[in-house]
Amino acid sequence: MDTNKYTDKVKAISYPDRPKKPIFPAKLASSEDIRKACAEDIRKYAEDIRKYADEIEAYQPVSQEWMKKVAEYNEKVAEVEAEFKAALFEELGVVGNKKAELFYSIAYQKGHSGGYSEIWNEACDLVDLIKIGVYA
Repeated sequence: MDTNKYTDKVKAISYPDRPKKPIFPAKLASSEDIRKACAEDIRKYAEDIRKYADEIEAYQPVSQEWMKKVAEYNEKVAEVEAEFKAALFEELGVVGNKKAELFYSIAYQKGHSGGYSEIWNEACDLVDLIKIGVYA
């Protein structure tokens, strides 16, 4: 099985860039800093607070749009993984075997950190256990 085909498909799906979340000015992070700022220039402090609130407000829809893009990305990756799993079952001859899902989950657990080729290798090592009836 050519596992590179599936790896390339996942690599072709680009993960969306995360928008930068506004950060409250560090100089006014502690209550002591706030007291000093208020004593020095209450208007400047109020402007900083308003600016930060506006940035957070503008960030919300951008963040929600990014989360939608991440969900779309995850769906596309799941489609590739389902395609790989179906091809693996077909090639190893375990389609319809009642232990196929358990077999795949074990192969996935042991090999997914190494990519599709490692899942394939683990599956090849385990397939005889369900094909010959040891765990069938």
